Amino acid sequence: MISVPHIFICYRRDDTAGHTGRLRDALSAEFGSDEIFRDLDTISPGDDFVEAMSHGVASCSVFLAIVGRQWLTAVDRDGRRRLDDPADHVRRELAEALERGVRVIPVLVQGAPMPRAADLPDLLKTFAARNAIELDDEGWQSDVNRLAEAIRRDVHLSRAARRGIADKPLLSWRIALGLLGAGALIIAVVLGRGRLRESSQAGASTPGGASTIASSPREPSAGSGGATRATLPAGGEA
Repeated sequence: MISVPHIFICYRRDDTAGHTGRLRDALSAEFGSDEIFRDLDTISPGDDFVEAMSHGVASCSVFLAIVGRQWLTAVDRDGRRRLDDPADHVRRELAEALERGVRVIPVLVQGAPMPRAADLPDLLKTFAARNAIELDDEGWQSDVNRLAEAIRRDVHLSRAARRGIADKPLLSWRIALGLLGAGALIIAVVLGRGRLRESSQAGASTPGGASTIASSPREPSAGSGGATRATLPAGGEA
């Protein structure tokens, strides 16, 4: 079974690449590197970037939105705010995650404030209501531990669900094999009883039809002259 990352990290490279890499290493130590989706580590050269990111969002159980100081105000070459561009990958990924209803956690770094709904595009306004966690350089480890604890339950539930789906075909085959085995055993018992019954009936009669049961010796009747007498020892009296 191919491992599917449960934790998706969404970030801007020119804003929070350093903090994201550090967080990715910490979460990999906690959950395993296969559980973390970050574009630099997960998407291979030559893969369709948009398709890979969309698949990652669609299959994750926890979505981490890394918010730095430039997350809200970053602009493109034309000076337009990136979050207002329908093709912006951060906007698209976050919108998909919110629509799916997975756990979306804003992760604030660099002392960035939580974005307000009024500052977000309409399809991202619900993001402002999500409870955020702040990662501070001084308390980094304790902050990461809090974050790991917050997402652990979702990851474990998702793992269990996927194991259950993967085990269903194997379980179905085991049930089918069990039923086949039980059916074969029943047939063997029925055939065995039939053969035993035929053998018993054949042994009950001779080829000529005469009974093979030996006749019991007839006992002499009480008034018969053939009654036996006790024999006295020599020299004895009756």
